Amino acid sequence: MKAPRLIFGPDPVFPILARQGRISGAVAIEAVIDTEGNVVEMRTVSGHPILALAAMEALRHWKYEPTILGTEAVPVELLVTITFGGRDRRG
Repeated sequence: MKAPRLIFGPDPVFPILARQGRISGAVAIEAVIDTEGNVVEMRTVSGHPILALAAMEALRHWKYEPTILGTEAVPVELLVTITFGGRDRRG
């Protein structure tokens, strides 16, 4: 089984408070991707709380290619890292 492939992922909006406070960095989120490729559960693992809210709001709209095991689509857990203030990295 390979990791889910992102097929649609809008960039997160950099929060104004974070920009004004010069807050940047990475947010790591554990996500569950359902059999349709939708993000259905999320939990912040690390990152600044202001950035985490923006990252989770973006991730809520991401869509993945369903993960197939054998001949059936299965839900999977995925660690997604979104970086603010630099290049965005997506899991």
